[in-house]
Amino acid sequence: MKQVIILLCIMLIATLAFAHTYESPMQLYHANYFILGDEQDQVKFQVSAKYNLIYPSSIGVWAAYTQKAFWHLYDSSAPFWEFNHEPEVFWCFESKKNIFNVDTGLLDYIQLSPWYHKSNGRDGEESRSMNLYYAEIQLSVGQVYNVGVMGKVFAYHDVSSKNKDIEDYLGKCEGMIFFHLKSKTVEYFDKEKIYIKGGGNVDTKKYWVEGGAKVRLLTTLFQPFLYVQVFHGYGEAMVNYNKKDTAVRVGLTFE
Repeated sequence: MKQVIILLCIMLIATLAFAHTYESPMQLYHANYFILGDEQDQVKFQVSAKYNLIYPSSIGVWAAYTQKAFWHLYDSSAPFWEFNHEPEVFWCFESKKNIFNVDTGLLDYIQLSPWYHKSNGRDGEESRSMNLYYAEIQLSVGQVYNVGVMGKVFAYHDVSSKNKDIEDYLGKCEGMIFFHLKSKTVEYFDKEKIYIKGGGNVDTKKYWVEGGAKVRLLTTLFQPFLYVQVFHGYGEAMVNYNKKDTAVRVGLTFE
């Protein structure tokens, strides 16, 4: 009980010391989008949000949830084919938003997670699940024309027997290169964006790669962006992680 009281006091002191203006604890996390493909690829969408567990968010302790859905909207009964659920907890040090008020230049952020879960919620032979931990870093240069790289390494806590060979397809690392066109007047506001990211296993020569571009529709005042996404390789959906696929989809992103 004494330890709990001490922890609550530390949290209260941190809040009073670092919180100058109130901010919502809930924020967007990964890209939120709704995109459409052909008769085979059909519809894919993703929703993602994070919640800061210790206020203010500059302390960097978060819980997050991302859900990716594959929807056969063009079929007569429009069934949902696959859901991938991704809860996680992590600590994130952001260069321009941290309790130490330190801007480290090229470093955008360092993110560490002791627990990241991914599963598809099915049972029987189509059940897929795994638990990971990871470290991620992003570096970039340029305030308006922003060019950067992201690297991520991860390892497996537990893997379901239904997908015990998933490491052969996803490997233990992934990366991304990107270009952002940022606003000159509004801090943290991204305009156009182009990226290529991928990962895989060098030993088994299995891989995946995803390219994407988001573009303003006429004006910045219209918040959804046009989004084009191309995926090739393994692991887009957990249920068929061991089958190579190519998909091209177009729609809207809400970042």
